[in-house]
Amino acid sequence: MNDIKISAGIKPISTFFVKSEHNLAGTTELQKNDFFTVYVITSGSRRQFIGDRLLHGEQGCIFFIAPGMLHRAQILEPSTTLIIGFQLEFLHPQFLRSAVNTWASPASLEAAPELMLFAAQAHIEFESDGALQKQIFEQVMQLSACSTAQGIGVMSVARARLSLFLLEILKARESSVVDSLTQGVNTSGKNERVDELLDFLRSRIHQRVTTEEAAQFMSLSPSCLAARLRRVTGKSLGELQNEIRLGRSKELLVLTDSRISEIAYSCGFDDIGYFSRRFKQAIGQTPGEYRRQHQAGLNFIRH
Repeated sequence: MNDIKISAGIKPISTFFVKSEHNLAGTTELQKNDFFTVYVITSGSRRQFIGDRLLHGEQGCIFFIAPGMLHRAQILEPSTTLIIGFQLEFLHPQFLRSAVNTWASPASLEAAPELMLFAAQAHIEFESDGALQKQIFEQVMQLSACSTAQGIGVMSVARARLSLFLLEILKARESSVVDSLTQGVNTSGKNERVDELLDFLRSRIHQRVTTEEAAQFMSLSPSCLAARLRRVTGKSLGELQNEIRLGRSKELLVLTDSRISEIAYSCGFDDIGYFSRRFKQAIGQTPGEYRRQHQAGLNFIRH
């Protein structure tokens, strides 16, 4: 199997930093970071690859990338990006560094709701030149000032501002700010909080979410939830879960050398045979065939 070159990504100078990055047209290296990263696009346009997802970004777009998530960008026109990076223990000192591998667990997300944006691989688009976009940019500038300031209490102020920044974006997102997390789901008109449910399912990809659990999360009865999902997405809860899991498995098949059985288990499939059947039914190829074809294509692009 040919090796896929992956950059170690941005090298942080501390547990929290803010930097500006200017990119000319072209494709950036495939990379992954060992910290949480927020990309705020202030000018230009790009195609952003995050895991197995392809998203468009221009001024006003914000991408949330979790530790270990493979990503790269195709810069369509010269682009300036403000990058916010932080370690888990900076935002929430009660978490140990070792907890970075369990940050997406239900207990962790309950204690640190800001991380839901990263669990959902969120992509936010703010209206160009809108008041909310200006407010967000001002908050990023305040964070940038904190990241370089010296003195007692500066990091406490930075931590508070970072938490507020993330929580306000989370609140705005829940108030119908456009979020392409619902890619592939028919959400014309009101999405009726389906984007929130998809966040919930993505953050629990390793476990089977029952209709009762999903209904409780949405504050609906199980029958009402099922009817709403059918009306808005045309799919059942189980179909949505499988779609999310298969999407993650496609990413891991192409970008890692993990065994297919390990990938199946990491994406919530307990039975490798069932995983292979569902994969072929949905994709038209076996997991092994998909890996060989797309790793060969990726190596061709990289070289």
